[in-house]
Amino acid sequence: MTLLQRRSFLALLGHTFLLQVIVMLLRITMTYQAVAIGLDALWIGLIGGAFGAVPALLALHVGRAIDRLGEPVALAAGSVMALVAAMGLWLATPSALNLLLLSTATGFSQFIGVAGQHGAAGKTCRERQAASFGHVTLMISLAHMIGPLLFGMLAGPQAVPETAPVVLAACAASLVLLAGTLLIRNQPQQTPPATHVGMWSTTCTIMKTPGYVPATLASLGLFAAMDLLVLYLPLFGAERGLSPTAVGLLLALRGAASVVSRLFFGRLYRAMPRQRLLVLALLGSGAAIALIPLVASPILMGALAFVAGLGLGIGAPLTLAWIGEIISSGTLGSALSLRLAVNRAGQAVLPVAVGTLVGGLGAGGVIVVIGAALLVSSALVARPGGG
Repeated sequence: MTLLQRRSFLALLGHTFLLQVIVMLLRITMTYQAVAIGLDALWIGLIGGAFGAVPALLALHVGRAIDRLGEPVALAAGSVMALVAAMGLWLATPSALNLLLLSTATGFSQFIGVAGQHGAAGKTCRERQAASFGHVTLMISLAHMIGPLLFGMLAGPQAVPETAPVVLAACAASLVLLAGTLLIRNQPQQTPPATHVGMWSTTCTIMKTPGYVPATLASLGLFAAMDLLVLYLPLFGAERGLSPTAVGLLLALRGAASVVSRLFFGRLYRAMPRQRLLVLALLGSGAAIALIPLVASPILMGALAFVAGLGLGIGAPLTLAWIGEIISSGTLGSALSLRLAVNRAGQAVLPVAVGTLVGGLGAGGVIVVIGAALLVSSALVARPGGG
């Protein structure tokens, strides 16, 4: 790797970290603003669903655009959208409609930024590809650890906090994020992009690639669990009388555990079959999440959040490395965007479904259902041919 490539990759890691911090700050803020204006679990589910709706619809178009235009364009667009979402959350009066719109903008910002980040990491040489994905997802875990802690520091100890300092910090960080994209360069492709092939044909080719469908579906359960925890833990904390600092610490412990699991991901990926690794990740994280609402001690909650994070942290690098091995770089942007589309479709549908079906049980009931769903997924993956 040349000096220019190294500088560009370090800038990419910085962009990955900062974008995720901004998204964490905005999403936690939106949940607390929803609580402050009296919205219930169903409305919070709708707001969370809006985060994934537009990316799910536009994912393939975005992926093909990245294949043509390059990753830096996507990173710049994601940075601009993050700034728009942060400014909107600062200037707009909290209401159900405004929160829905701003959640949509935040989701599109994260999606297009992550698509660009994964595409840039995937275009490193094959020998470094898994390591690059590991580094990128490690930055995401660090952000998931730092973001909630930063929220707790800025928001103060009230059960329903003042969010203006958090949003102003997100605005400032978005400006830094946009400036940082100037340091990121296009990576050369190993195969030419298939621009002459229609989107449907490209999609069918990707879907028929052996291993792509199980790799993509495996990421959905773990991704959805992480997303729903970010959405519902603040509501759970408000119901239990936990301070935003305590809620931020729970989310940070989950993020810290993902940092640990991703630090050792390379060794685990080489030492263990994919199917076994997935089953262990799903079992451990599912059991820990399901137990969180059933304990009263914040210390035990923190320990369970850490155990859950160990399993949740494996999902993204495992499926990214898997896809990176089986898809040519000429259509890698489309393949990764299709994977993100599946995740975002779940992100759009699952919060609404969960809020509708078990919202009457409160946030604690939602969290138990999240854990139970991961346990069921582990049984499905454990079947012959499931991984």
